[in-house]
Amino acid sequence: MLDQPRFYSGITHNLIEGGLARALNIPQEGGLLVQHVVEDSIGGRLGLKGGMIKIKYHKKSLLIGGDVILKIDGIPINNQKNYDKINQNLLELGANKTHSLMLLRNGKISTLTWQ
Repeated sequence: MLDQPRFYSGITHNLIEGGLARALNIPQEGGLLVQHVVEDSIGGRLGLKGGMIKIKYHKKSLLIGGDVILKIDGIPINNQKNYDKINQNLLELGANKTHSLMLLRNGKISTLTWQ
């Protein structure tokens, strides 16, 4: 089975769930942990921040201390199914719609929009 294409946002991220989400005090069951942001991209223009502190979690290297994306267009990013649904919506709708993104930064929740 071929992987479906992904919407290009200019960020690298990791979907986090369960115990790691709880350990990072995420106010839902998961989110996208932003790792790096390309400056001239959607993520860069929105001002998203990548992680700064390296950790190992189950033999995987992660950067924490940056933004955690909680929702896109009102859909919580708390599992792989929702993540795939969001990606498909972004690919189909693209620039034809204003999109919203809810994120957690430094313990505070904020909402950003883009088109």
